[in-house]
Amino acid sequence: MRKLVVALQFLAVWHLSVLAQADSNIVILNMLEDNNETFMIDHTGKIITTFGAGERCKIEDEMQNTFTVFSLEKNFAMFDFTQGHLPVAKDRKWKFFNRKGEMIKDFADRFHAFTTPIEGTYRAYEKIEGEGNGFLIVYLNQDFEELFAGKRFWQATNLKGGYAFIQLESENGPWAILDRSSGNVKMLDTLLSKSIRKITKNAEGLGVIQYNGYGGTGIINQYGVVTKPNGGKPKLTREQQEIADNLQVCVNNHSYATDIGIGILHANFIPKLRSQNSELEWGMAYSHKFIPSWMSLKKQEFFFCNVASDQYFGGLVIDTVKKEKKYSYYDYLNQKISFTSTKLVEYIYGNRFFVTKPKASGYGSNLVEILDQQGNTIYGMPATQRLFIGISSTLEFNSDEIHKLYVSKDEDLNALKNFQNIRHIEFDRFSFVELPRVLSTFEHLESLKLSDCSNLKELPTWLSSAKNLKKIDITDCGKLKNLEAIIKASSSLEQIVTQNYNYEKGFGKLMKETKPNLKFKVTFEKKVKLE
Repeated sequence: MRKLVVALQFLAVWHLSVLAQADSNIVILNMLEDNNETFMIDHTGKIITTFGAGERCKIEDEMQNTFTVFSLEKNFAMFDFTQGHLPVAKDRKWKFFNRKGEMIKDFADRFHAFTTPIEGTYRAYEKIEGEGNGFLIVYLNQDFEELFAGKRFWQATNLKGGYAFIQLESENGPWAILDRSSGNVKMLDTLLSKSIRKITKNAEGLGVIQYNGYGGTGIINQYGVVTKPNGGKPKLTREQQEIADNLQVCVNNHSYATDIGIGILHANFIPKLRSQNSELEWGMAYSHKFIPSWMSLKKQEFFFCNVASDQYFGGLVIDTVKKEKKYSYYDYLNQKISFTSTKLVEYIYGNRFFVTKPKASGYGSNLVEILDQQGNTIYGMPATQRLFIGISSTLEFNSDEIHKLYVSKDEDLNALKNFQNIRHIEFDRFSFVELPRVLSTFEHLESLKLSDCSNLKELPTWLSSAKNLKKIDITDCGKLKNLEAIIKASSSLEQIVTQNYNYEKGFGKLMKETKPNLKFKVTFEKKVKLE
């Protein structure tokens, strides 16, 4: 019996050590919205290293759209070092970093681009001399050695699952299947090969064929067998399927649930739900079965799920009698509640819960905090790095730590006098005819953005003498006329961004002659150039 206990204790310790080791290979990459620096954060919440504004971490599998996830959907992503080292590019010069944040390989500009590593291999894109945008692809291993005797391919997928689809010779060349372990190449059927424009790999490692012309798509496996796609329905893991089968929401004698992010529930709106709580919008409720007893909700409570992973799910619990709300997060595999919180988690990776806030643009999310499975904060973005949306969002913070602020129409700007350390400020849809004078006291101001301030006629002359002001961004301020005067007089400005601003004729030429290092980004709804 004693031996059994010791053995079980050993297994428990071994299991925990394996989990800890797996976690230690995962880092979070958090790109700051304003200055585009990127923090590499380990599983304990420690910042390992910081990549500069011009450095971009490669986190996608294709050469194009290299860093889309940071700029559009959210400003953070996970990177798994068990797959390989982290590629980082600056001005098309590539370096690789290990999980300690140490640079271990510098390719300089030898290759045009890399993909993120998958199962220990990279694809490197090499420009073809005299071919314009033409590239050849070579596979590298984790030691950066060329695989398959350095053979180049015209197109090539990743090697997930031990095989890849490759195109030989040229853009019209034949397609084949490359076996990783043996290096053998098996040619696809000639007629099939001629019909293929491109092949990519999906999450399961199967090939997704894009046919020439308007031929649609197909799925191809490692044996060259082609089937029709599954209509876009996600393939669920066992844990996700069990959540799908068992996650329910109950209010009185009715049951409701929401789509938990993996496309498993169908809309069936019942108006009674909205009458019980105004927080739920029309069309956001779904009918399903009864809630599992282990969730232990009270009779007057209902659960509104907004996030789920293989093991955890969570969302809003509303008490319809007390008119109170809280966020609860559950461990599905162990059938218990993990923690309750006042914070809304929008993403779950492994056993880490990510609290976000919307970007100022209104699209996408910025990382604010990372919580562990007990709800403890292990990482909080420093207040000085956050872009605060509205003055009300700053109330829990020391005003001296507020460096970036977005304010919009109808906000009371009298409180701005409290934020003397502001570096970046955005005004959106204000009706003022002049900027708040308190801005002239912001000695550290580096960036000013104005959007849809339709009554603003002039920028104050003191802006031209603001010694730290590096960037002005103007969008759709139709009555504004004197931006050119501010630019001419300023000695600190480095970048000007405008949308639908009509510059004086000849101003562009003057700037090239007098301020050649000043960068302009000019866009118009109609095609008009800065001349």
